[in-house]
Amino acid sequence: MTLDDLVSVGKLGNSNHAPEGYLRFQPNWNFHSYFFDIKDVFLVFTDHRVRYVTIEDVRVNKFFWIKIKEDDVVQEVIDSRSVQYRIPESMVKNLRFKNDENFLNGMKVIADDQLLGVVTDSFYNGAHYTLIVTQDDEKEFMIPNVDRYILSIDKQKKIITAHNIQELTDL
Repeated sequence: MTLDDLVSVGKLGNSNHAPEGYLRFQPNWNFHSYFFDIKDVFLVFTDHRVRYVTIEDVRVNKFFWIKIKEDDVVQEVIDSRSVQYRIPESMVKNLRFKNDENFLNGMKVIADDQLLGVVTDSFYNGAHYTLIVTQDDEKEFMIPNVDRYILSIDKQKKIITAHNIQELTDL
């Protein structure tokens, strides 16, 4: 396998305010959250060294945080400050096929115990995910998937609980 066979989907680096043992992951424009289903990835350093590592855990809050199983690599990433996170192109194609629909699609969005609509699409805008919600009258509005607007996402019940939403629905 060569570097040409790998797709860069983000960068690891800044560990300021990171949970213990985690590195901050900054996704590229082509990133999809289902890429985290791939546990064995390649890290490409600025000096062109490549390390094959296993992702032990991923945390998502305001940012993505990645925990690498190989402890010795963590300090290398911190010292480098900017390491490409790459996955094999063949795996990207397989995942896109399996995960064509976003897992948030079809989830109900509620606020103040009222149904606002259903998620019909989402996209990553370079800073965060944005949900497109369609109301019963076919009107659409967007909700940034950030703490200011999203309280919780219950995958089992397929319900997203939102707040501070009035300013978005009035647009």
